[in-house]
Amino acid sequence: MREICEFRISESLASRLSQPNVGRLLASGNVRQIKVEVGDPLFHEIRLLDSKLRESEGRRVFTFSLITRVYTPTEIESAELLQMFITTVFEPAGEECGTQYDETSACGFCGAGARQVSDLFLDHRKLPRKREIASTIVGEVVVSERLAKILKQEQVRGVDFGPVRHRGQYSDDPVDLQITASGRRLLDAARRAGISSQSQEYYLWLNRAENRKLWEDAHDEFILSQKRKEVKSRRIWPKWYQLKITSNRLPIASCTRTGVDVSGIDSEEAQRCPRGHNIGYRILSEVYVQRDAWDGADIMLTREMTGPRRGLLRPRATILVTPRLRRILLANRIKGVAFEIAHFVSYSDSPSSTR
Repeated sequence: MREICEFRISESLASRLSQPNVGRLLASGNVRQIKVEVGDPLFHEIRLLDSKLRESEGRRVFTFSLITRVYTPTEIESAELLQMFITTVFEPAGEECGTQYDETSACGFCGAGARQVSDLFLDHRKLPRKREIASTIVGEVVVSERLAKILKQEQVRGVDFGPVRHRGQYSDDPVDLQITASGRRLLDAARRAGISSQSQEYYLWLNRAENRKLWEDAHDEFILSQKRKEVKSRRIWPKWYQLKITSNRLPIASCTRTGVDVSGIDSEEAQRCPRGHNIGYRILSEVYVQRDAWDGADIMLTREMTGPRRGLLRPRATILVTPRLRRILLANRIKGVAFEIAHFVSYSDSPSSTR
């Protein structure tokens, strides 16, 4: 197994490295992308420079870091457990479309554990057209009708399905001012002021206090008109299902490393839950879980979660699968997933806040 870390470093700070021209400049021209194997001298040099800069100037060398693990075919085929990543992610999230969550069941410290109490409502227009499994930005997983049938036929253990109901979310759609009364009044006012709706000046004009209310009315009228049009159309959307993982949750062993990034400096105490629900910002190593909690399912969630409670985001569990489920997905050419080796441990090893 090879571990490759990608860093994003400003060009001015990259000049301090022993290899200032390593990697490549991104399109912006002021950020350098550097990919280096974990353990390479350059990897340690970047971490050391980051540590020194934190202490001396209170800032970071890299603004982004991500470790990717590359396995040989033999390694991946011999694994007895895998972490599954859903690589197709879309918006809007369920809550934005009317999905209801019970926050009274959530942890008061970290926000983990809110319970979904309604069917999953999503904007079907935004569901991926060329994938059969996908996730919203907050981790609500959906599968196509075809994939749901495959999982049922193969008797995949630990999974159930819920309906995905359509509810259009039009607030981010481009507004056609011509189709609303307030929008037409706004365009007339712009013409009288000698301002073209295609010009940069027009958008500055819209933000004036005297025009803002009319714009907001036009926006609201547009959303209402789209909802009415949707009801009249009676369009039948392709069937999608929410993937619900019903198996036992597996405790994460303390040998699993979590943190903010590869710096090795734990600056995320606010992310860790004193009750043990949220164990950090993200998982940095391969995942280790307790074997004795496994009920023989093909797909599982970890008991502990990672990630912040911020806006719509909540801490979320890690998805684990058996090699059997991976083979089923690959045999049926299911796109939108990636895998990394995970591990069972046979001893009881409770999570630790000092990961």
